[in-house]
Amino acid sequence: QVWVDRQVAERSAASLFDVITEWTAVAPTFESMIEARPDRLWGLTYDLVVHEHDLRTALGDRSDRATDGVALAARLGLRLAAMDLNARNFPGVRVVIDGEPFVVGERDPVATVSGSAFDVLRLLGSRRTIEEIRAAHIEGDLDAVLGGFLHMDPPVVSLGE
Repeated sequence: QVWVDRQVAERSAASLFDVITEWTAVAPTFESMIEARPDRLWGLTYDLVVHEHDLRTALGDRSDRATDGVALAARLGLRLAAMDLNARNFPGVRVVIDGEPFVVGERDPVATVSGSAFDVLRLLGSRRTIEEIRAAHIEGDLDAVLGGFLHMDPPVVSLGE
């Protein structure tokens, strides 16, 4: 987080044009690193796709929600959810992404979350309000796991996705 905060602070006075110019210059190296080792750089891979869709949503762009990148990021997000569940000693969660089941966490699952890769990515990526989470396709004891699989505080206002 310290590194991320420093990046933001160093660019706080930069124009959008300056940021895009910098990204254009460094993106090929960054993207080739992720492409070569998504398993090792899974956090960057996950963040890249999550924030891509944050930007798309902010711009009203609803495209590219069923890409290989979204599918990979949703599965990588399960690692983050497992770390959070385990660190807090919460029960596990069964997650079904596009029909493929996964067990997340070290303890027995008490709830099942089902959806498309995009829906699971955004749900587990703290991009849904509590009301939207409760309305999602979740069976079982949501309350027993809710605080464990939310990596950050959920938004108060819907992103409208």
